[in-house]
Amino acid sequence: MKNLNRYLESTLLRPAMTEREVDLLIKEAIEEQFVGVCVPPFWVKKAKRELREQDIQVVTVIGFPFGFEDTATKITETKEAILNGADELDMVWSQTAFHSGMSWPKIEIAQIAKICHAEERMLKVIIETAYLTPEQLREAV
Repeated sequence: MKNLNRYLESTLLRPAMTEREVDLLIKEAIEEQFVGVCVPPFWVKKAKRELREQDIQVVTVIGFPFGFEDTATKITETKEAILNGADELDMVWSQTAFHSGMSWPKIEIAQIAKICHAEERMLKVIIETAYLTPEQLREAV
């Protein structure tokens, strides 16, 4: 039987999280051999350093939690996260642009994806489905 933990990512994204909690997240990820840990950009460098000998990805978020940032800010955040060692980036799309009927979320995703792909990093897009009707969700996806 395959190790299901190799499909699981352990996440810690609370505003008041502590270094001790990050250490525990990393320790558990090593013990359980999770595929990755997701931490805020502030903790990427530490997580990468602590996991350098492990087959565990460091994942971080861009534009978290609301996606309000402009694209230039998300681009800078993406480049910095990659520089600090992020293997995968989870970007929060621009809800406000989507709800305003703009095509900007597609353009923004394409710009961030280009950077990630050039650096051989994985990009996932976070769409906060709780704020969408079923019709909007179909359109967003």
